[in-house]
Amino acid sequence: MDSPKTTDVLIRLPSHNRETLKILSWNIHDASNGKEGRKIDDTEFAAIVTSCPIFCLQETKSKIFVPDYKCFNANRPNSRSGGLCIGVHRSIAKDIKEITSNCSDIQSVRIKLGSESAVDELIIINLYDSPEHSSYKKRLKSSKSTSDDDASTLDNLLDFTMNSIQNGRKVILAGDFNARTATLNNTIEEDTEALSAANPFSQRSHPCLNDRSSKDQMVNPRGKLLLDFLACANLTILNGSVLGDSLGEFTSVNYGGASVVDYVAVGADIKAIVKSFRVLDLNKFSDHKPSVTTLSLRHNITLSEEILRDLEDAPRKYKWPCEDNAELKFLLAMGDPSIKEKTETLATSSCKTPQDVLNLNNQIVELYHQVAEQVMPRKNASSRQKGPRHNKYGSTKKKSRIKPKMAWFDSECIRLKRTLNILAKKYGRSPLDKLLRDSYYDTRRQYRKMIRHKRSEFFEKLCKDIETGNNICWKSFKALKNTKSPATSLDAFDMINFCKFFSELYGKKNIKDSKIAELQSKMQKNNICDDLTKLLDQDIKMEELCACIKATKKGKAVSEDLISNEFFKASTRSMLKAVLNLFNHCLSLSIYPWTSSVVTPLHKKGDIYDPNNYRAIAVASNLGKLFASILLKRLISFRDQCDPDTANQLGFCKDAQTADHIFTLSTCVEKYVTKKRQRLYTCFVDLL
Repeated sequence: MDSPKTTDVLIRLPSHNRETLKILSWNIHDASNGKEGRKIDDTEFAAIVTSCPIFCLQETKSKIFVPDYKCFNANRPNSRSGGLCIGVHRSIAKDIKEITSNCSDIQSVRIKLGSESAVDELIIINLYDSPEHSSYKKRLKSSKSTSDDDASTLDNLLDFTMNSIQNGRKVILAGDFNARTATLNNTIEEDTEALSAANPFSQRSHPCLNDRSSKDQMVNPRGKLLLDFLACANLTILNGSVLGDSLGEFTSVNYGGASVVDYVAVGADIKAIVKSFRVLDLNKFSDHKPSVTTLSLRHNITLSEEILRDLEDAPRKYKWPCEDNAELKFLLAMGDPSIKEKTETLATSSCKTPQDVLNLNNQIVELYHQVAEQVMPRKNASSRQKGPRHNKYGSTKKKSRIKPKMAWFDSECIRLKRTLNILAKKYGRSPLDKLLRDSYYDTRRQYRKMIRHKRSEFFEKLCKDIETGNNICWKSFKALKNTKSPATSLDAFDMINFCKFFSELYGKKNIKDSKIAELQSKMQKNNICDDLTKLLDQDIKMEELCACIKATKKGKAVSEDLISNEFFKASTRSMLKAVLNLFNHCLSLSIYPWTSSVVTPLHKKGDIYDPNNYRAIAVASNLGKLFASILLKRLISFRDQCDPDTANQLGFCKDAQTADHIFTLSTCVEKYVTKKRQRLYTCFVDLL
């Protein structure tokens, strides 16, 4: 039986051409925020991280995943400190590859932007170098298990960067170096010619003048090593040397003081297309300030909001009433004169082409919907945000109010959080103001203390209500489920990827007509076979339809046509005649209109972003399954007459189960082996 010709699923992603590419670099000082949970779940933190198509995070201390971004995580082995993450927006991450390094504190990815961009290939290096007095550095110096551990992070970085530069790749270096360089550019002042002869990459990137500003006037030993490395690699520090940071703002502000330890360095070819470099305001999430580098690079980007806006919402399902008289209400609605007239017309309509059958099916489905709208409400639609939206790349939206993300995060916490954010911005701009410093850290301690108190108070009250057996607020229990967010989440780009995967997997082309004719010509026909096949080809009778409707179960899932089995059980005689007319035309014209299914993927194991790790649950049309059940009954009856099963056959037989064979075998063992002490020979055959 043929099915209507299907077309390949084509999903067009809306894209926007951008003239600039922004890269964020930020030491977030742990991806978790203590009692508040993951930082990425905070809307303010997520707004900062997702404000740029590419971000480089340092000191994450654990893996971090951001919706709409492809994230590459690198964590130190057997250590809770450190950690790096590079995130690239999924729409520009089509041709991206992670470059491995021998040092866990160095992370790099290669991005191909395309021929339209001034730079077709970009190497982004993300680095975090712990302070010399940190416990990790002390432990690293004491252990000398491998030669790589003996080399410093900057030594490994020099080897890694030189390999990229020698291959002609454009490099952007960003991270927390814990190095203070004041306004210096390099420390190589002697033997320049000798170094140049030995290594062409050892020339100074800034030959003479200190063309860089900085509010931090201190130079530490690691700062001198960093300047040596930059001179050898021909890289330029953007801090305090380009538009947007002409004064060289502090990048790290803590109670002990302020400093510039977070840098972004590029080569001369990349610096020529640097539009600006900006250090953002201090916030409560970290003692380090985020920095944004803007490059004049053209690229195309697709926003997830635009993908969701262009897709249609799934149709709302009809909720069958729980009342006993639900079927009576449905029958009364079908008895309406206008509905009755339409059903009688559909029951006598004639179809000559497959398209006529499809139109008849659509009219029957539409008529069922018309009756259902009068009898039963629809289930609530999935809540998708409507109205104007704000996206991180320039379009405007209405800013939403801050909503409590936890059940215990009340208005008092929100007010104190706002006060802390205001103080963080003021203190970041004036880090030498002692009054602001004390006020900021006092408010931060007060905020953290309140968070701990509110959280513990909420859980204590909830446990007390459970133990004493008082009435429990189920709303709080639902909020309790959200206190621990999943480590990963799927986004709109994953939805498109899954849709393409399952469309290609199940959307196979139909068998060609020539192949069907070839198979039919090979069939051996005789008078006996012709008599038997009349049972399969004759028109479907009303008794067959009613018997299959009676065998259907209630409460089954529905497909995109939204027709449930309850509709058939509550249908009038004239409506069943219309359905019977549809089935007979499908049988005579060899057409099956119900070729689409609603697929729900269920994760089995492994990577949640890989569609191969999912089991697809496909829900087909109940109208099509009713037609298929009638054909199945005919096939079973045909086989019983043509080639009936033997008495020993239990597989794929009605009212037969595995326990029947087990009972037979155990009875034989009991009779011949246990009682008669004889031998029993058995054979298990599994025929494919």
